[in-house]
Amino acid sequence: MRKLVTIFYFVLIVNFMFAQNSDTKIIDSLKLELRKSKIDTAKVNLLNELSRNNFYSDPMEGMRYGEIALNLASKIQWKKGMAIANDHIGICYWVTANHPKSILYFQNSLSNYQDLKDQAGTANAYNHLASLHLGIKKYKQAFVYFNEAYKIDRLTSNKTQMANDLTGIADVFFKLNNYTKAIEFYLKAKELYFTVDNFYGVGVSYINIGKAYSSKKEYSDGLVNYNKALDNLNKIEGTKYDIGNAYLEMGKAYYNLALEDKRTKTKNLNLSLKYSNKAINTFTEIKTFDKINDCNLELYKTYKETGNYKLALEYFEKHLKIKETFLNYENNIKLGELKTKREFELRDKKIEIQNLQIKSETSKVYLLT
Repeated sequence: MRKLVTIFYFVLIVNFMFAQNSDTKIIDSLKLELRKSKIDTAKVNLLNELSRNNFYSDPMEGMRYGEIALNLASKIQWKKGMAIANDHIGICYWVTANHPKSILYFQNSLSNYQDLKDQAGTANAYNHLASLHLGIKKYKQAFVYFNEAYKIDRLTSNKTQMANDLTGIADVFFKLNNYTKAIEFYLKAKELYFTVDNFYGVGVSYINIGKAYSSKKEYSDGLVNYNKALDNLNKIEGTKYDIGNAYLEMGKAYYNLALEDKRTKTKNLNLSLKYSNKAINTFTEIKTFDKINDCNLELYKTYKETGNYKLALEYFEKHLKIKETFLNYENNIKLGELKTKREFELRDKKIEIQNLQIKSETSKVYLLT
């Protein structure tokens, strides 16, 4: 699916600790190929690959390779290489939360693909712009871009991408609290995923539908969809994150049902604990700390409601500890961003001063003459 994350904070650091060795080997291999390459288009491809492999581990390095690729592709007037480079630079700026720059490069990529009449590339560029605008809460613009992507993917009969676009449109409605419309588009996406046997897409669609029903306070309907999600996600490998999400949402739904009906309160609180614990075990297994913290909060609320204040306090303390770690990491990220911005500004100011000095010397020579 054409989805990107905004800033991954602490979770990324953990993921990179495990992937670092293999990523380094890939990057070293690409650098070796780059030194051997004698054809310009091949060099652009390798530079774009180096940019892609640095998206999250070192986005500043990713930008550097992307810029070199863009300059070389521009020099030889190779639009496809320019389109990919602009897209990759846009992603690097997105990861560093420089949204205006990211939008600029995505728009450049869109323009390149449109010039090439490359429908798949154009739809991809629209989708990146849509996802970014959704992330920064520019819902109207996100809706427009998702629709543009859908129109193109529909023309090319790309059902998987059509389903992704419909999911994006549904996400916009969900963010606008229009849960009925969100369900309508999630259902359309689910049907398309089903026609191409994309059980992962079907499973995630059921989670989204469940969340929309839960947001409408129709928790029983939500639970029906979470169970359907698990039926599909358990058919395929590598879906533990989404299975964990389904368990977590089930825990929340049972907790809310417990608050609504005193007659079944104990039963539903026990079911809430059961699924929240399943969720925390799943997320612990894949070391997804932001989701572990969501589980800690749910377990705190549920144990508090059962009257087990000792365990409630334990989970609340765990929640605060991870939250504090996140805040510290976010502050370090912001400091890093400020430092990088300052370095760029300082470099630009030095160039500006040098240019002024050159102009000044030229003026002196002119006057003397």
